[in-house]
Amino acid sequence: MIRWALYIFPILVNYILGGAFFIVPLRCAQASAPGWVVGATLSAWAFVYAVSSFLIGKKTTPGNAVSLIVSAGLMIALASAGFLIFPDVYLQFVWISLYGVGAAAYCTAFQIFAKSVEPDQNAGVIRATGLYTASWSAGLATGPFVFGLLKTGTSFTINLVIGLGIAAGIYFISRSAKKAPVSADVPPAETPLPSSDKPDKVLVGWVIGGTGTVAIFILRSLVPYRENLLGFSQAQAGIVIAAVSYVQALTALALIRGKTFMYRPLPAAAAGACGIAALLIFGTGSTFFQFMLAAALFGIYSGFFYFMFVYHSLISPDKSSRYVAVNEVIVGVTGTIGPFAAGLLTSPQTSGAAFPAAAVLSAAGISFGIFSLRRTDG
Repeated sequence: MIRWALYIFPILVNYILGGAFFIVPLRCAQASAPGWVVGATLSAWAFVYAVSSFLIGKKTTPGNAVSLIVSAGLMIALASAGFLIFPDVYLQFVWISLYGVGAAAYCTAFQIFAKSVEPDQNAGVIRATGLYTASWSAGLATGPFVFGLLKTGTSFTINLVIGLGIAAGIYFISRSAKKAPVSADVPPAETPLPSSDKPDKVLVGWVIGGTGTVAIFILRSLVPYRENLLGFSQAQAGIVIAAVSYVQALTALALIRGKTFMYRPLPAAAAGACGIAALLIFGTGSTFFQFMLAAALFGIYSGFFYFMFVYHSLISPDKSSRYVAVNEVIVGVTGTIGPFAAGLLTSPQTSGAAFPAAAVLSAAGISFGIFSLRRTDG
């Protein structure tokens, strides 16, 4: 029961982040800020996230993971209070950066903590990867949806309460986990597990996940900008961004049933084709229907590349802590560079220009993955 309850927390944390990722760029766009400023909103979060992940990742162990998650919840609550009390558009860069610190402390620590309560290694990693990806994706989807419907102040009040709830909830779950009896045939969480017999393909996960993450940060920062120029309502804009992550969550859940697709080239090629098509539609489309189609296609792609990203970092028991920390640094670095560079290409006259560039980068990452996995599959 504890293992399943854990996956409520990625939903909550990413609900908070998803709402901020949607509303901060949109508010800048509505204030007629230039494209590079709109892109820089997520770059600011990602830069702080990258640096914090690097520093925190070096110190994260199964023994201190709970304390880090509790601290992350408190930091998120503090930043939410900042959004409420000081709502100036440019001060939002400060508060979204504090979200970056809290997210870094949470994400690295949570993956280590979640894996420590799974009862077996290989099946446990597939289940942990799928459930973790699906749960945070659902949260990331719900944030924009709610922020698109409610007043911004109300939404950030909810975020503050959730931040405090995360800190309290993880503390009490960790206490319950320590009291739960350990089955005789299940090794304790602190006992080193035997090395996996699977090939180490973490580089494939990093390349596919890294290039895909650049694309999704560009999407999250500049789709609201493009939607604003095309005259979409705030609710429509939120629904499109939410649809990406809802499909992403469903894709991750479907992938739990797979056993070998992580080492085969054909699934990578199919997912990549969906992502490239989606980015081209976002860059050239102009209707709500076209954007919803692109959101569904991109959700399939992102569900796949995030699964690969997480799975290949967790499957090696003796390296997972280090690999997970690298994952979060990659997310931060790509999220810093991608939206800012794309924002420099973006103006009211060229609002779709960054999406074909993201499609080319995604194609390069998928091509590397296909080549590497063909060598394994063959």
